[in-house]
Amino acid sequence: PPSFKETKSMGTPWENEFGLVQGATAGGIVFLSGQVSVDEHGTFVGKGSMEVQMRQAYANVLKILQQFNLTMKDVLEETIYVTDMPPALTVGPKVRREIYSDHPAVATTLLQVQRLAFADALVEIRVVAKAEALRPLGTQTDNAPRHRGGRGRSGGMGGSSPY
Repeated sequence: PPSFKETKSMGTPWENEFGLVQGATAGGIVFLSGQVSVDEHGTFVGKGSMEVQMRQAYANVLKILQQFNLTMKDVLEETIYVTDMPPALTVGPKVRREIYSDHPAVATTLLQVQRLAFADALVEIRVVAKAEALRPLGTQTDNAPRHRGGRGRSGGMGGSSPY
């Protein structure tokens, strides 16, 4: 199939300095760079507050998705990096229920890390979303047959496979 790639930016100074884009799409999938708690001016917000930072990071995720004409309903997978797990487990479920109220089925990985790019950052969120509308003509659709691989129903080991 033909190759198709599109990128989006938020116009922050570190995009050029670090050499990154905020989002890229290819083959009907959008990959977002990790989003932190910065406002539209690139100013860090919510120092010390996991909830404020998480909400701003999700707001930034949505801004980038909208540049691809997508919404949170199009998110397939997210990875949430936090510097302190207990507050993330306290406010995260509430914030995520609000963010994904129309589409709660999102594959999620939550990881605690020692530090993020901004010293005061408590959370960074990256997502992968579907973008079928961006696919050029002639690419595979969801209705096309797929090769499943594997060794049959039993996994070749007797019984059913946990995978």
